[in-house]
Amino acid sequence: MEIYIGSTSDIKYKAVQNACNILEIEASINKVKLDYMGQNAQPVGFLNTSSGSSSRASRVKLKQNQPDAMFIGIENGVFKCGQCIIDIAVITIFHPEKGRIMVTSQGIEFPYDCFNVAEERGFNTTTVGQVIAEKMGGSPDDPHSTVTGGKTSREELLTGALLTAFSQLPIVEK
Repeated sequence: MEIYIGSTSDIKYKAVQNACNILEIEASINKVKLDYMGQNAQPVGFLNTSSGSSSRASRVKLKQNQPDAMFIGIENGVFKCGQCIIDIAVITIFHPEKGRIMVTSQGIEFPYDCFNVAEERGFNTTTVGQVIAEKMGGSPDDPHSTVTGGKTSREELLTGALLTAFSQLPIVEK
């Protein structure tokens, strides 16, 4: 099976690869660079995050034009829950037989003060992950590892969500 990810992120690629390996799905996985989508660097709330995920999946599907392939859009966003900030990924998949499905990852609480700094700088250019990396160290692409003391990575969270998504699909092996 051909799988196209609407991103050039190594973390997203490895998560798809991990899920395929765990479920013994034989697939060729391809990262696809997409042009600027008009999305903020930091999506906030379910609507913005799910729109980003759906847009990535739709745009990679249009760009590749492969009717028998699977297309994946992954977007992390932050959600305000009272005085908590939770980071959750939304994953949209277009499958040739099943159509569209959407799942979420488990959430990780991010420091509220880092959210405030990112908001002050502007979510159009600044992510909470960048602020976490500045204040606490680590990678701006994997603040999950930083805030959990290395116990849970973004890759692991995405892999778990992809396992849930793939388990809902009739996967066709090569």
